Amino acid sequence: MPPFSSEKGLLLRTSGGNRSLAAKAYVERAAALGIDIVLPPASEYTPVQGQNRTKQTRRAVERTAKWAKESAEAWAEAGSAGTRPARAQLWACVTGGGDITERRRCAQLVHEAGGDALAGFVVTPVPHAAEEGALAEILQVVASALPAHLPLMLAA
Repeated sequence: MPPFSSEKGLLLRTSGGNRSLAAKAYVERAAALGIDIVLPPASEYTPVQGQNRTKQTRRAVERTAKWAKESAEAWAEAGSAGTRPARAQLWACVTGGGDITERRRCAQLVHEAGGDALAGFVVTPVPHAAEEGALAEILQVVASALPAHLPLMLAA
């Protein structure tokens, strides 16, 4: 079962119950394990009919940016301490659902939060991307908000 997010970070459901893992701890563990590409936790919101989509999506974007900052700080500490491989890279997620404004805002916030620690970006799954042109438009907006020299990956 995939992890979920809470204000503290990832919420993992295990046979021993729910466990919370903060972004910093997640990145530290991934670095110590020698993972080559580390993707910090991200928060995505899929609205249920009748819920305030804009408010929840904004909150998810802000959480993702917060975790990108915490992850970048932990990444720098792991580099200074020599506890991650030299070839390892930290990437960041760009969330925001199908809301173009929030996707752009998330790209800008995670790039600012992660700074030079980031080696690339992953665009999280896009709801309703099957609609003609929706995915292309979102990717264009996200790409225009990020440095052109860094890779951009689309998650399935």
